[in-house]
Amino acid sequence: MFSSSSIIDNLNQSEGLEFKKLCRSLKITKKSEKDKLEIALTALEKLEIINKNENNEYSFIKDSNHVVAKIRCSSKGYCFAVRENNKEDIYIKENLLNHAWNGDRVLVRIIKEGFRRRSPEGIVDCILERSNQILLSKVEILKNNLYAIPIDDRILSKIRLPIEDKKYIHKPENKNIVKVEIDRFPIGQEEGLGHVIKELKLTNEEFDTDFVLSKSNFNK
Repeated sequence: MFSSSSIIDNLNQSEGLEFKKLCRSLKITKKSEKDKLEIALTALEKLEIINKNENNEYSFIKDSNHVVAKIRCSSKGYCFAVRENNKEDIYIKENLLNHAWNGDRVLVRIIKEGFRRRSPEGIVDCILERSNQILLSKVEILKNNLYAIPIDDRILSKIRLPIEDKKYIHKPENKNIVKVEIDRFPIGQEEGLGHVIKELKLTNEEFDTDFVLSKSNFNK
C-alpha cells in the first residue's frame, strides 16, 4: 500500500514520471490501487504539491510553499509541526490539523509568519504518513453510537466502532481497555472507522507487556 510520502519521494527523485512508471515504482498492479493512486495524484496536484506537464508526467514542485514536519501535540491540546531542518516549530490550531494526529508526518503550509516570540502558524494540507494504525482505547456509547476513545489524550479523535463491539464497553471496575485497528482514518466530514482486535484488562498481569508495547506504538 502506498502513502502520500512514497508518492512524493518517487517524484522528488525524477524530472517527471508517467503514471505507468510511477505504478511500477510503487509496485502497484491492482486496478483498485491504481484508482486510489489517481485520486491521490489529483488531490496533490490541486494542493500544488505536485505538477503534471503536457506529456502527462508528474513531478514534485520543489519551490512549493509546503514544509515537511512531524505533528507533536501536548495533553493540554497545543499542537506544533516540528520541522525536519531544525527550524522554528509551527503552531497548528486544532481546527487546522485536518485530522492529523500526534506523531504523523505531514506537509504544512505557513499562513502566518512568526514575530517577536510568537511561533509561525500553519495549516496541515497533506498527511504523508500515519504514526498510529492501532489505538489503545476505551469503548463508550455517545449519542447512541459506539466509539473508541483513545486513552492517549494527544490524539484528538474518536473512532466509530461496529455494534458487535458493544461487549467491550468500558467498565471502571474491570479496568478494561481495548486495542482498536483503524479501518479508515477520519477525512473531511467523515468519521474514522475501526474495530476491536483485543481486550486488555489492566488487573491482569498477563497483558502488561502487550499494554506497554501498544502504548509505545510498537505494535509491529
